[in-house]
Amino acid sequence: MKLVNFISSGQIRMARTYLRWTIDDLSKKTDIPWARLQYIEKSDQLDESLNEKLTVIKKVFEDNGIFFQEEDDEFEKSIRIKK
Repeated sequence: MKLVNFISSGQIRMARTYLRWTIDDLSKKTDIPWARLQYIEKSDQLDESLNEKLTVIKKVFEDNGIFFQEEDDEFEKSIRIKK
């Protein structure tokens, strides 16, 4: 099983900040315990065991107009906000 490498802890923090959501808000929307979300947001290395949770988090943000952009030669991973 491959890690969902298109979403990072930094991107999650950026998306949550843009939407002005607390950890508790994200927890309620994803049904992921807030302590697990805090762990994910603080982790520099996300592993395969988090794939299911990262997929749920990604979907919730996409449903709210936030999309995740991969890094390239010039830019780090980031988020895009739908108009």
